[in-house]
Amino acid sequence: MSSKARRALKRILESDFHTIREFAMALIKLGRHTDSDGREIGFDYGFIHDAVLQKFPTVKISGPHKGRPTRMPIKELHELAHELNTNGVKLPLRPRRKMSKPKKK
Repeated sequence: MSSKARRALKRILESDFHTIREFAMALIKLGRHTDSDGREIGFDYGFIHDAVLQKFPTVKISGPHKGRPTRMPIKELHELAHELNTNGVKLPLRPRRKMSKPKKK
């Protein structure tokens, strides 16, 4: 990760976001590094998911779920990225999930 991306990530992680949605969208828009072809590569959804759960361990807003553990499925992150993409926001590419190799019998 480049030093510029590291500083941007630190700034986002230390910022005070009011909602999980705002925080997740900021991380979705953030690039991690630039590959050899010049494409910006973003953080994978697993990293974003873990960062959201770390920053918002319990629900803070008033309502029936206040004080309960935060639940943020990765599918919801996909939907946020889709919403940003349809609104014309240029998003970085995401690395594909790496599959584990099957064990030989």
